[in-house]
Amino acid sequence: MTIVEEFLNGFLTEPLSSIYAKGYDTCVALKDYSIEHNLTAYKAYYENILCVVNDDYSYPDNIRHINGGIYTLPGYGGISSSHKGLTGETAIFEGSTIYSLFPFARYRKYKDISPDEKYFYPIILTNSLYFAENEYGLKCVPEKILNDVRNNKAKIIILLPSEGYTGSTLKDYKHDLVILQNWIDDVDIPSSNVYYIGGNLLLERVAQNTPRIKFNAIGVSIFEIWNNLELYKNIELEFKPIDTKYLYLNMNRMPRFHRMAMILKLVASGLFGTGLNSFNLIFSTFKETAYKLCNGFDKDEEEFRHLQMLAETLDQYKQLNIDTDNTPNLAVNLNTSLFERTFISLVTETLVAENCIFLTEKIWKPIIIGHPFIVLSNNNTLSVLKEYGFKTFDKWIDESYDTAINFDVKTDIIIKNLKKFNSMSISQLKNIRDEMKEVCEHNKRVFEERVKQKFYFPEQSYGLMGGTGTGGCRPVGDILLNIKNTWV
Repeated sequence: MTIVEEFLNGFLTEPLSSIYAKGYDTCVALKDYSIEHNLTAYKAYYENILCVVNDDYSYPDNIRHINGGIYTLPGYGGISSSHKGLTGETAIFEGSTIYSLFPFARYRKYKDISPDEKYFYPIILTNSLYFAENEYGLKCVPEKILNDVRNNKAKIIILLPSEGYTGSTLKDYKHDLVILQNWIDDVDIPSSNVYYIGGNLLLERVAQNTPRIKFNAIGVSIFEIWNNLELYKNIELEFKPIDTKYLYLNMNRMPRFHRMAMILKLVASGLFGTGLNSFNLIFSTFKETAYKLCNGFDKDEEEFRHLQMLAETLDQYKQLNIDTDNTPNLAVNLNTSLFERTFISLVTETLVAENCIFLTEKIWKPIIIGHPFIVLSNNNTLSVLKEYGFKTFDKWIDESYDTAINFDVKTDIIIKNLKKFNSMSISQLKNIRDEMKEVCEHNKRVFEERVKQKFYFPEQSYGLMGGTGTGGCRPVGDILLNIKNTWV
């Protein structure tokens, strides 16, 4: 049985990150196998959806993302081999699909569509700074496409469901919605025929509360499928500490200010050595990295010096690396042994900004494996999880951190929770874990059902991947299908 057959039948014994490390050919093989064996299921849902690409789009000469998705932006001079295949970064072949949007929709060049066909014009983004750094806006869209949008023959779909910045209060992104509305007005097309689909689950609410915004803003969650459910759903996780670093598991692949600040608070509170921590450096030292991450944040001089001092203390340790998996993207890797060794997950999500809820694979990992968690994230993250049917751990944890008035209060409450557990014996912690088991098992069941409903089809006994980049596969496809079915 090949690696793609193992994955698609739920027997794969290695994480998806290992598949990506095998290179472009393996990724393409997985895509081709998926198309061959899932064509009937997907066609039943999406065969009436038509997407159009520019007539000048070619493979492999055109290095821009589809329809100008990384148009003229800094740092995008071409497409690296590691971003080909499943990430959808390659140009389309005639009659083929772009995997990261969703499989099995029809893609045609403009010259090949008939006069009476309605279509989507997708602009697939990979750069979260697309709005802030793009000088051209929608002026790069061909005039014939814009005319079709004006005449209700076409709808522009801007896709970035893999990022949640847009709509948040972060300084580089808080004007994204206004910028897009200005672009729409500049080319004089109806806002009702423009859709932005992003990872911020509060997008629609933020757009409604922002003056002048008339286009459609839709938030979607695509990260549930990043780790293969079939590998972990039958695991019964136990708490098996093997050393003194058993209190928490705190993994931080991408350096971000709030993650650095959380680690520094763990240092200041004496908790750093009680758990497993990972953190990638931007520079060679924590002090330099802290300086870079703090730049642009509102910190007074005394507080800034304190952060620098704590960061300098961390430099006595080697680079924090608790996972020996050296594959390019650990987001698609789940190391069961690390969860077994620790009492609780301290999840440091991607964003903590206001006007945003962004759920990534980071929060789904402890849920899929059955590990209790505290999450440093946007306010009301726990509330959203409860809306989805999950339970949290408020019987044992002060979860007021989820609605804290600011970041410092939020992290102080988290530290207080960890200190409480740190004062207990391993035997006491094991008893608490036994008490938490019902919540963990409930969450695993809810997660499995959620994944099957969002990503599986009735004809499948497994879930096709949600796309490692911009697509989200079925969730995005379902949104477009709804737009198509209500198009008048």
